[in-house]
Amino acid sequence: MVALVARPQALELRAAEGGTVAALDYMSSPAEAIAVLTDLFDAPPVDEPYAGTNHTPPGVSHAWDDFVLDERFYDEERRADGDLDYVWPRFAVYFDGPSAHGLDLTSEQGFHAADPWSSLAGDPVFDANLWTCIGTPIETLDFARPDGQPETATVVATPTDDGSAVKWLGAPVMLADGCA
Repeated sequence: MVALVARPQALELRAAEGGTVAALDYMSSPAEAIAVLTDLFDAPPVDEPYAGTNHTPPGVSHAWDDFVLDERFYDEERRADGDLDYVWPRFAVYFDGPSAHGLDLTSEQGFHAADPWSSLAGDPVFDANLWTCIGTPIETLDFARPDGQPETATVVATPTDDGSAVKWLGAPVMLADGCA
């Protein structure tokens, strides 16, 4: 394995020749993803539980250096009953640096945390007109929710406070009409 690639629907594990060896769907079991990543990194993560807010559920951040798997504890009973009106991933990923344990942390286009922000802004996939609450989409995937309504999942980049560089990459993040 040489790279972890954030995509809108799954975290892809890529080999040196570029082929996808495995894909960890964000709707799959976090425990299984953590087991795969623990084996890949040859070390357990540093776990940090966090409380929920009125905007986010509680969860646990599982970190291996600059790679974070964010396990989210949504109400699984409501999910099973179809009461959630959004596609709520069981986990998300964040790349806080360009690599972790010798593995490249990248987007499909080759973007990394710490890259100059201007390198993203000039790419055709960069769309500052699309809105998420936490970053600018750099890759999107359109799909239908279980109720048939359209939805768009994205990989986002977030700039540093001074706007000069990419602070982090994350996925999946849903397009939004606004943030509360």
